[in-house]
Amino acid sequence: MRKIKLIVFIGIIGLLVIGGAWMYSAHKENQVANMIEKQLKDRMNREFHVTNVEEISNGGGEYYYITVEMGGVKKPFKKEMFKSAADNLPRYAIIDELWTRQYEKEVQKIVKEHPLNIKRIESNVGIVHDQDPNVDIQNLPTIEEIRKQYGKKVIYDQITLYTNYPYPTDPELQEKEDEKIFNLLKDMKDRDMDNNLSLSIQYTKYTQRYEILINDYQKDKYHSPEDMKKARLKTQEEVIESNEEVQS
Repeated sequence: MRKIKLIVFIGIIGLLVIGGAWMYSAHKENQVANMIEKQLKDRMNREFHVTNVEEISNGGGEYYYITVEMGGVKKPFKKEMFKSAADNLPRYAIIDELWTRQYEKEVQKIVKEHPLNIKRIESNVGIVHDQDPNVDIQNLPTIEEIRKQYGKKVIYDQITLYTNYPYPTDPELQEKEDEKIFNLLKDMKDRDMDNNLSLSIQYTKYTQRYEILINDYQKDKYHSPEDMKKARLKTQEEVIESNEEVQS
């Protein structure tokens, strides 16, 4: 009988410990959520709700993975941040996610105007750290408005395009690809997207990849379709070998 009572007592203690740990965790998550919500409300003058907070630890450090709902925006934002930054969020936290969504639509619209047969687009945009003009984000300016008001120097553009076809082995067809990419790049230049630009075009099965970098260190060297050869990462021999592997 005493043994049964002892087992029951130990079980109750265990439940109390588990329950206490759960309550502490829930309380801590609520504190983190409230802290983040307050910062975002103060910066952007609208309602925010942090609906989920997860703690993550890995070799790179300790993080919070949060889900944020923003007033006036249907789709929630998911973001990872260092635990140490939760009480002092980066200035453009969350609005940079909104800018990236806007930018994705802008890039998709541009790419559709060019005959590259793209199956997937990855794009990212933001404020260059050492060019930060301390943007007032109270009224949620769009990335297009930021570019127009502060100029292209304050923005970085990162775009990767994945084609729906392998890179041709015929030199004449390769020149046509050079021309397509040059026209796309020219379009981006005309839209002031070329000051801190990383533009990559990867062909199916990595049969070729163009890497175009334009910034303060890597000046613009692409002034004609012929110049696009400078952006090719694979030699003609490697292109032929890659295509043979695709066909085998």
